[in-house]
Amino acid sequence: MIVENLQFPRDKCAVAEPGAGRGQLTLPLARKLPKSCKLYTLDSYEGPYRADLKVLMRLLRAEKLREKVIPLVGDVRDLTRFEDASFDIIVSNELFCELKRRELKMTSRAFFRILKVGGCMVHGNLSPIPESPSQRLLIDMDSSSKWSTSPARGGWFSPTPEEVASIFEETGFTAIRTVYVNMNIHYGSREAKRQLRTWGARSSFLRDRSRIIEKYGMDIPPEYITFCQKPSRMN
Repeated sequence: MIVENLQFPRDKCAVAEPGAGRGQLTLPLARKLPKSCKLYTLDSYEGPYRADLKVLMRLLRAEKLREKVIPLVGDVRDLTRFEDASFDIIVSNELFCELKRRELKMTSRAFFRILKVGGCMVHGNLSPIPESPSQRLLIDMDSSSKWSTSPARGGWFSPTPEEVASIFEETGFTAIRTVYVNMNIHYGSREAKRQLRTWGARSSFLRDRSRIIEKYGMDIPPEYITFCQKPSRMN
């Protein structure tokens, strides 16, 4: 949905992908990029993500996309390395769960600065509002250190669509719209337990939620994608 809704300039362009990780979004994005465009990825690659840069580089070489993508190592909370109006497009997926509210506001202002006038921005995030007990599992686990060995940094599973839209509007972005996408990823009880352990669930969480897991398994919450634009005319 993110990639299909991006319109690339015909001339030379630059795209930024903060929080690229091992390239789940990078690869399909790079495949669609015109030859005249460059994709700059940015990630800190710290902690449990240390090995992701090697994975990304290997995948880019395997798909012969290395010339299109420029991987950078750095913190998305500090974008001072980039000059004003450096990018035509900024895109990310599941980045905002790693930022606290004040950091998200600060990063939104930085995105506004480095985006060209008339440029677009697209961010995908998993919804923090469960639609079923099986969706609540991942949200509850990841939102608290009581249940997870590595809870989301922001103290939230993810900001709500309304919070993101409000922050973007306050920053100065316009044409803000939200699209919802059902993930349709379901895990049976045995695989749900394995996945939850992989994602840092404590044994106490698995015991506490054992009835729900056995009855419903686990479903990944829907994703919402926020589109916006830096206005062509600045007040």
